[in-house]
Amino acid sequence: MSVTIAYAGAFSTLGDWKSNKDITPGLRLVRWRLETALSYQPVTTTGRSASIPAMSDHPLDTKGLQCPLPVLRARKAMKAIAVGDTLTVEATDPGSRKDFPAFCDATGNRLLSVEEVGGVLRFVIERLV
Repeated sequence: MSVTIAYAGAFSTLGDWKSNKDITPGLRLVRWRLETALSYQPVTTTGRSASIPAMSDHPLDTKGLQCPLPVLRARKAMKAIAVGDTLTVEATDPGSRKDFPAFCDATGNRLLSVEEVGGVLRFVIERLV
């Protein structure tokens, strides 16, 4: 029985499992991981190709909501957007000024900007994880 494993477009054939009696299953896994890592070629491009979607901004209006609802709505919205996209949250709760930096630190996302215009706080958060 020959085993072929595909990983990110790279193929690794371990051969006949029964003929490799001197190699334990753990060593087979290590060998496969090494073969996969050595055969993996990262794709590098100088510009954005058509297959890579452009980052987009997603607005979230939490004006009028009090703590903790703006952060909870932002958390739910962050789960729905792609990594690299940004979420722009507009809030009127004064506690949001402290809540959103703490939220970004706790979730591993990046707070790009905070601004206040006419009593409305605007937070731009980039999803990193």
